[in-house]
Amino acid sequence: MASLGPSVPLIRSFAPRLSRELFTCRQCLIRTQNHAAKSAFRRQFSALPFTQNANGRANSTLQARARKLFASSLRRAISGSAASETIAAQEGTAKAKSSFPDVSDKKVAYWLLASAASVFGIVVFGGLTRLTESGLSITEWRPVTGSLPPMNAEDWESEFSKYRASPEFQLLNPHMTLSEFKSIYYMEWIHRLWGRFVGLSFVLPAAYFIAAKKVSKPMALRLGGIAGLIGFQGFIGWWMVKSGLKDDLFAPGSHPRVSQYRLTAHLGAAFVCYTAMLWNGLAILRSHRLLADPEAGIKLLDSLRDPKLKIFRRSVAGLAALVFVTAMSGALVAGLDAG
Repeated sequence: MASLGPSVPLIRSFAPRLSRELFTCRQCLIRTQNHAAKSAFRRQFSALPFTQNANGRANSTLQARARKLFASSLRRAISGSAASETIAAQEGTAKAKSSFPDVSDKKVAYWLLASAASVFGIVVFGGLTRLTESGLSITEWRPVTGSLPPMNAEDWESEFSKYRASPEFQLLNPHMTLSEFKSIYYMEWIHRLWGRFVGLSFVLPAAYFIAAKKVSKPMALRLGGIAGLIGFQGFIGWWMVKSGLKDDLFAPGSHPRVSQYRLTAHLGAAFVCYTAMLWNGLAILRSHRLLADPEAGIKLLDSLRDPKLKIFRRSVAGLAALVFVTAMSGALVAGLDAG
């Protein structure tokens, strides 16, 4: 006891300089930090102007994305602490459960828009093929071997002989020469080759983006649906051409032409395909723009849901429906040569 006497004043003078953390329970400190982080997260997240309405699904998706952004900002604010490690572990677990991202890559959006432009181009070229009456020049459907045109005189003669056996040649073009046949053949061949290009340039990148997890899970399903629609569109095209090669068209008084209903289905499928590509491409870019500033994005969405804009939205939807109906009626007119 006597030996401790001289050191007591020294301890008393040094004690105020000791850090309070040396006398604090580490587990208690971690729990306090975690509680503070969660409280801050709740305050920031609850302050967002979320609304419940008919677009609740899109709103909930944006909430989830905003939640992740706030969690990231909190982790940066308390980097180096046990609370940041806890948040990172929670995010890693959630990400492991779903390997698909919440938002598709911007490259997917640009690719979809380019694909939509290609579909728009083939629709225009298909109209030119229709105007030049070239659609029935190729009487077979060969998805693979038909990719190449006739390479020599023998091949051209073979194709021309098949066309001479068709109702269109015998009733409408009995005096057509081989050189004239080549001009309409190339029109239809380019149209079909363009269709193959549209299919391959969509299916192959779509498979890559899905395998590489560059798209969200809903977008992966949509890409699969569009790919299936493209394949079905090729079948509709041949189904349409086949209607103009039937033996019934050899009957007196018949006019060789494709079915106007199948022509309308062919054009309608192209419109749906184009709209799906354009819509989803713009949707991805819109999501990235909103997530760049979640609070401003949510305010923008709320302003767009203003009841005053309801009439405008309905008018736009009605106008789009009228445009579609007008285009389809145009296909019926073209199929009947009623123009």
